[in-house]
Amino acid sequence: MLNSGNTIADTTKLATDYTNRLYGDYVSRLQPYLGANQGAVGGAAGMYANLGQGLAGLYGQQGQAAQATQTGIGNANADAKLADYNASKNIWTTGMGVLQAAASAAAGVPVPPKPPTA
Repeated sequence: MLNSGNTIADTTKLATDYTNRLYGDYVSRLQPYLGANQGAVGGAAGMYANLGQGLAGLYGQQGQAAQATQTGIGNANADAKLADYNASKNIWTTGMGVLQAAASAAAGVPVPPKPPTA
């Protein structure tokens, strides 16, 4: 009777059931670690999200500082170029004032006082 097909089927069923129970026990013992793993992965994801937000803020501030610097350089260069024209204007204004004074003196007409310039 031990050599019958039923014995082999019963032995196979017993081994399969035993293996399934052992595997189920093994998986249930792993459950605490799986939960801890999910928590660790969630924490790492949150950390990287915060890191990304922090870097984005810093890069934004760096861009604003660079923009302000370049604007200051542009304004300084424009003021430097305009200084030459303002000096030339002042020279011409003074020359014209001298000519008007000379012409008025020659004609005997008093020269009106010049308003102050800013």
